[in-house]
Amino acid sequence: MTQSRTHSAIETITNTTVGFGLALATQLVVFPAMGLPVTFAGNLKITAIFTAVSIARGYVLRRVFNWVARREPRPDRTGEEIWRDVERFIERKEVR
Repeated sequence: MTQSRTHSAIETITNTTVGFGLALATQLVVFPAMGLPVTFAGNLKITAIFTAVSIARGYVLRRVFNWVARREPRPDRTGEEIWRDVERFIERKEVR
């Protein structure tokens, strides 16, 4: 079974929102313990940057894995052929 793009995005954003809170709480404890003086506003900015990257990464990986799962299984394909197809998918080229 595959997910729609919308469902993939919602799942990724929900997961990342929980991660945002956890990362912020962790930074508020770890940064001072490591001697890194960062304000609360600074912690929010750092967490927001990593969160944006995480959302994009999670969405792209989800779409790639769903694309691979939808393809007709071909036991004769080598690992090299599969990775070449993934690279073509990323580059938005046609895949045979």
